[in-house]
Amino acid sequence: MFSQLKEQYQKMPSIAKQLIKKIIILIVGWMLLYHLLLQPRQIPDRWLSHVTAQATAKVISFWYKQPTSLFDEKDGTQILMNNKSIVFIAYSCDALELYLIYIGFLICIPTSKKRMIFFSLAGVLVIFTLNIIRCFLLTLLNFNKPDWFGFFHHYVFTICVYAFIFWAWFLYIRNYIKPQNSDV
Repeated sequence: MFSQLKEQYQKMPSIAKQLIKKIIILIVGWMLLYHLLLQPRQIPDRWLSHVTAQATAKVISFWYKQPTSLFDEKDGTQILMNNKSIVFIAYSCDALELYLIYIGFLICIPTSKKRMIFFSLAGVLVIFTLNIIRCFLLTLLNFNKPDWFGFFHHYVFTICVYAFIFWAWFLYIRNYIKPQNSDV
């Protein structure tokens, strides 16, 4: 099996080989950095969860006139209204992985630095905004249709965010990467 993989790899165009190498280096590098250094210190999860909760609480305050407050826990941030939890933004829901997947793809595709920086900043801003909207809508669901919460949290909003990411990737490579003459 390994020899077949090696044979297929040898047949690939050089740009595909470069892409695979970059992807492997980025994934392994990130996993080592995150799991060995950052996650044990809650960097950047603690900050990102808190900022996401702050922005979500601000949106909630426009909808509901009751004051909200935040409570940081060991694995996320609670948004409270009248001292009652209305939504919990766990570290796993702070969109960090989405930012990394999105930017990781941009890094692997050969385009100009200016284009990569623009798409990185714009994409992260939109993903952050979508996550705030997601948290707000999940709060509304929690109040009004708690039975729907899990389905929307795990499926509907996930599909919406990934649809944006794929669309942004498409825009990033459209009209920029020209097909090369190849036998493959």
